[in-house]
Amino acid sequence: MVLALALWGFTLLLPLALAYYYIKDSLWLFSSSPKGQSIFDEKLITNPPGETDIEIDQAKRDAVLKNSFSPDKVPDSLDAIVIGSGLGGLSVASLLSRAGKKVLVLEQHDQAGGCCHVFIDKGFEFDIGIHYVGKMNPGNTNRILSDQLTDGKLQWLSLDETYDMIALGEEYSKKYYVKSGREKQVEYFIEQFPKEEKAIRSFYKKMEDAAKISSIVGLLKFIPKFLARFLLSSGILMWLAPNLKYLKMTVEEVLNEVTDNKDLRAVLTYCFGNY
Repeated sequence: MVLALALWGFTLLLPLALAYYYIKDSLWLFSSSPKGQSIFDEKLITNPPGETDIEIDQAKRDAVLKNSFSPDKVPDSLDAIVIGSGLGGLSVASLLSRAGKKVLVLEQHDQAGGCCHVFIDKGFEFDIGIHYVGKMNPGNTNRILSDQLTDGKLQWLSLDETYDMIALGEEYSKKYYVKSGREKQVEYFIEQFPKEEKAIRSFYKKMEDAAKISSIVGLLKFIPKFLARFLLSSGILMWLAPNLKYLKMTVEEVLNEVTDNKDLRAVLTYCFGNY
């Protein structure tokens, strides 16, 4: 009885402790400027500006994106040097500069942007890396953070209703299409594989469950290391968050639980990089 009460009390206190550390460390992001104020503007940016606010003059863009290195340009008393100007590097540099730090960003390529930079050839603009990003609709956390980091000047276009194609079989005779929006995609796959509706819905449910793991893993980064190690080694975290089992499973193992249809397995996993 005593042990049961102790476990019950522990399960109540643990979430509170985790929430405390998460909120405590998260507040640093919004209250660490020299004046103790938020590093973001008081007014939350929710709507990107019109096209007139975006610099389209290529010469002016190049002056920023292609600012070649010279020792004479390096300012004195730097607070931080960021190596690499990809999204991660630029985001960190932006946050630090908003907090009043003097930051230098270095890039080995001839322009900033990492995998998100573009080049122009014969009047056409080409992306060299990322060409579509999910969860950037207005109101989504990723979109809100993007707008704050860029002052809302990074605009996003919606994907076409059908934006990709999967070709299978001899001479790629079997063609399946990728739809924008989860429900549309699920319904389309069910139309193509009517006998596999249960398998399709099960796979998407498992993906949804697996996606929730990221928030748990992120939480472990906010709490003291000793507590994180205890939660992992004791098995308590696995008990509180059974979805963590997917960390030890391959996509093939998950597919084995839902279907043996080779074509369906192929279309469900065609975009393997996103897993």
